[in-house]
Amino acid sequence: MSLGIPSITSGTGGQAGGAHTLQEWYDPKDGYLAVQKNFLLILGLVGIKDEIQPILKIRS
Repeated sequence: MSLGIPSITSGTGGQAGGAHTLQEWYDPKDGYLAVQKNFLLILGLVGIKDEIQPILKIRS
């Protein structure tokens, strides 16, 4: 935050519950969809040369 760089969180896919407890669990069913979603998110943020302008501004 002190550098002024925005941040986001994105899911890992699957189903989960009881986070940070002894009863925490995770079912990775369809978890590959999150990988695809996160890849598209990254492409949108940084852009694709000669195709899509990046959402993020270039910092110098």
